[in-house]
This record gives sequence, C-alpha cells and structure tokens, in this order.
Amino acid sequence: MRYQFVLITLALCLQVALLWTLGVRIDKDTGTVAIQSEKIIAPKTLPPPPVVSSKPVLAAVTPAPVRAQIKSEPPARMIQQMFFANNRDHQLIEQAIRDKLEYDTGKRPTAPLTDRMVRGLTYLDLKGKGLSDIRPLAMLAALQQVDLEKNRVNDLSPLEKLPTLNAVYVRNNPGLTVEEVRRAGRVMRQSIIVHNLK
Repeated sequence: MRYQFVLITLALCLQVALLWTLGVRIDKDTGTVAIQSEKIIAPKTLPPPPVVSSKPVLAAVTPAPVRAQIKSEPPARMIQQMFFANNRDHQLIEQAIRDKLEYDTGKRPTAPLTDRMVRGLTYLDLKGKGLSDIRPLAMLAALQQVDLEKNRVNDLSPLEKLPTLNAVYVRNNPGLTVEEVRRAGRVMRQSIIVHNLK
C-alpha cells in the first residue's frame, strides 16, 4: 500500500514537472489552466543552405602525423631472490604472500614472485608463525598493514622504507624491546605500531 502511494505521488510530480516545462500554469485562486505562449516549443527552422560558388576551390590539407603515446611499463623486477631457500622465516613469508595473492585473485601464483605480482598487496597476516627475520617484507612497496603478532621479531628496520605502511601489529614478540619500537616509531612517523611492551 505504501509503495503504491509513493508511485502515484511520483507519477503526479512528473506530470506537474512536464506541464510546467511546457508552459502550462494553474491559477491558484480560480483553478483555471493557462498556457504561456512564450513557453510553447516551436519547431526550429533550418538556416538557408550556404551559397556555393561555381569555381571549385581545392585546398591542400596535410594531416598531422599521429604519434602513439603509449607509455611502456618498466619490466617486472624479480623479488624472488629476497627469499632465501635455506631460511625458514623467508619461506614462511613467501608462503603467506602466495596465500594472500591466491585469496585476492582466486589463482595461486606458481611463477617466481615479481614486484608487479605484489603491487596490490596491502595487507599481510603473519601472525603466530614464529618469525624473527622479516627482511623480505622490505620489497612489498604497497603494504599498508602487517600483522606480526605472536612471533620472535626483534628488528623492525625492514619496514622503515615502506612508503604506505600505516599499521604494524607486534604484540607478543618476546625478543622485541621498547627501545626498538620507539626507534622504529621515530623513523616510521606515518605508521602506528601496536605493541604490548611496558
């Protein structure tokens, strides 16, 4: 019932707007309908055709050359070399990156990682993996948030050069000191470092 009322009201409003546009006015006092003559839409008259001279005029027009302005993208940089095969922490970080890329795209990357593959990676969950070496995170330029809770991280310097990083979660990292958190906070002024150190 309510929707019928809304539809009827909307239809009446459209009719009133159309009549107003066409110049139909209703006198409030008498209720009579009047049409304003200046509002009546008259068909447009076409201008007279241009006069064509009897002499043909030929103008030499040289088209300007079209130059393609395609900006080539620089070649992809390999970041796979940042993950050392004999370093357990690096392998866990690589696994987490591939898991996140699979979650985001629906397809697991099997090729070596490049900067193009990870340029849309803004969040990475590394909670509870027992990590202490987080150097590969320095290659994730688009990273905005990283969760490093429940690890063994004691050095946050690999995160210092990440331009868009705004939140780092480092609760329950026994090797991390208040001094390291303060030092990293002075360097990474745009980031919030969430910790539970005293």
